[in-house]
Amino acid sequence: MLTVAQEKKQFMTKDILHKQPLLVWLNNTFSSAYAEIVIPNKLRGMYSELTSREAEMLKWCADGKTSDEIAIILNVKKRTVDFHIANAIVKLNVSNKTAAAVRAIQLNIL
Repeated sequence: MLTVAQEKKQFMTKDILHKQPLLVWLNNTFSSAYAEIVIPNKLRGMYSELTSREAEMLKWCADGKTSDEIAIILNVKKRTVDFHIANAIVKLNVSNKTAAAVRAIQLNIL
């Protein structure tokens, strides 16, 4: 909610209409900043922190790579990739690796 006041006199309808574009811009700017900064910070506290390796695996998932492809890229076994992705899924409280990648993006982890 955005509240606007001015000193020593009430706002008149013409004043509000005159300042409406500025007020709409201010409201939109605040809403965008809130959505990008405050909400992710609040949400991040609800989840366990991902390790750098878990985040790296999710980044590759977000890029559309399969576990086999990630294993080849990082020169590790597919089982290792699946292990890190499974840990990220649990920490982010989601049901699959796609949802984990999306949640990590929402939380500004990726």
